[in-house]
Amino acid sequence: LGVTGFETSANYIEEQHKGIFPKTLHNTWLLVFIINPVLSLVCLGVLDMKTMLAHHRDLLAKTAEVAGGEYFGLWISADAALVLAGAVLTAYVGVTGLVRR
Repeated sequence: LGVTGFETSANYIEEQHKGIFPKTLHNTWLLVFIINPVLSLVCLGVLDMKTMLAHHRDLLAKTAEVAGGEYFGLWISADAALVLAGAVLTAYVGVTGLVRR
């Protein structure tokens, strides 16, 4: 989910003015290059390697739980589920638009 947003920009390319799409991609890549390494460093700083290997499927939620408590871990899990649902909905809307053409 670290690069969610690229598909959204591509779906709206027809509605954007000329020259906006490259700027959108640039800004999205910039955020990815900043946020993903920071999240990796936080995981390395908060969890030991054994815990990381044990929770490789829910590493971000486990990191949030250890760093901020049980409710913060639940909040991050719920947020990840919402982001995934939004990505699926965006893909559905995009495919529906392509099929209608």
